[in-house]
Amino acid sequence: MTRRILITVEYDGGPFYGWQRQIDGSTVQQVLEQAAAALTGSETLVQGAGRTDSGVHATGQAAHLDVPDKFDAERVMQALNALTGDHPVSVISAREVPADFHARFSATSRRYLYRILPRRQPPALDQGRVWHHRTALDEDVMQHVHSCIIRCATWWEHWRLSAVENGSLMRWQQPLPPAIAVPPARQPRPKACI
Repeated sequence: MTRRILITVEYDGGPFYGWQRQIDGSTVQQVLEQAAAALTGSETLVQGAGRTDSGVHATGQAAHLDVPDKFDAERVMQALNALTGDHPVSVISAREVPADFHARFSATSRRYLYRILPRRQPPALDQGRVWHHRTALDEDVMQHVHSCIIRCATWWEHWRLSAVENGSLMRWQQPLPPAIAVPPARQPRPKACI
């Protein structure tokens, strides 16, 4: 008998080739699966709620794994943290969930944080954690693009749910979302504002 454990993972993505297992590089999933195998004594799949790209950090990545009944959620969390070695990965919470729970398909939301540092001087403390943009950003253009991204995300979610209801992505036909149109360039700001 097994029990399914939902874990919440925090990691520094700097040394990793993303979340998903790769043939040619270290990944977060691989590190957790190696730790889980050391705990359980057998190959153990760790399913994430989503994937991240190389170098992307996470503060609350959900994942699940199946372990023998003798391991409760607290023991799984402590063991995974002890067995991940020097890798910058930490299981920050764990709890038992029903056997039909799936980290990816049971997820109800996802949140992303994109940090931009709009200044000429390079970051010292946030190196690798912000996008360093050496000039001021146009807030009006940023707001416009943000609203376009939200429209596209809403369209994609509607498309995805409809495709799942129809049972096939191939049968779903929906017009593409409106293209992102950046407003015409405004007059340059005075030099003092740049």
